[in-house]
Amino acid sequence: MNYEGKGELDAMEFGRDIGIAIDSMKILLSSFPVSRDTPGIDREYNERRKRLKEAIELIERATAVVEEIKDEEQEALENLPENLQESERADNMQECIDLLEEIQGDLE
Repeated sequence: MNYEGKGELDAMEFGRDIGIAIDSMKILLSSFPVSRDTPGIDREYNERRKRLKEAIELIERATAVVEEIKDEEQEALENLPENLQESERADNMQECIDLLEEIQGDLE
């Protein structure tokens, strides 16, 4: 799906979709059979497991980046000059922070 520029609702859907994808990959990873009787097949399964683990790690790193961006935006909002704290810019920053928190929650 393309979520870019589609607004808050689609960004929330993005977070849910990523969270569901992570859960699905973890379930899939645990369901790959391992048998001592089929070394060739096990090698293929192990390669797939390795790739799934890498995908999960990438998503987990992306989750950390979302958290860092949220924290940076929160700090920037807190450091706005007093005359801008009630401005449209401050409101937009808070909306961004709220959205990043929702995405972060969906990813965890």
